[in-house]
Amino acid sequence: MSDARYKLLYEEAIRQLTAQERELEQLRTRASGLVAASSVATSFFGAGLLRKTTIGVSGWLAIALFVVVVLVSGWVVAGTIRKWYVGFSPVVVHHSWMTNREPPLSEDALHLNLATTIYRSLQINDSHLTKRRNAIATAGSCLTLEILLWILNLM
Repeated sequence: MSDARYKLLYEEAIRQLTAQERELEQLRTRASGLVAASSVATSFFGAGLLRKTTIGVSGWLAIALFVVVVLVSGWVVAGTIRKWYVGFSPVVVHHSWMTNREPPLSEDALHLNLATTIYRSLQINDSHLTKRRNAIATAGSCLTLEILLWILNLM
């Protein structure tokens, strides 16, 4: 008779993997929004440069920050993630834990092993998410500074 607690551990691990995948998509959406906001700010405030004969230091810094926002956000949106775990291979599980094991793992042991494996994957995924969270924070700060510099440049 199997113990429902092991299945609960496994299901929770799967739920957390799904939550990480959702967070990654949300970070990518936020990064796209930052690029859009930075583009609008640069277009709006950059148009004021047409009335000036020189750009000035604050204008060049604002342009540089625009580039930083686009590059950092682009990395969050399109950057590949090596070793991003979304689950497990049923073929490997069957081969390693069921058919090539004497005796094969019980249902409880299988659920526990899968939950433990997924937990390790969650930790690896979280390190990738932390880098992207920090990148979003950096891009947001650069956008704020960019807008302030554009305003300063127009004065």
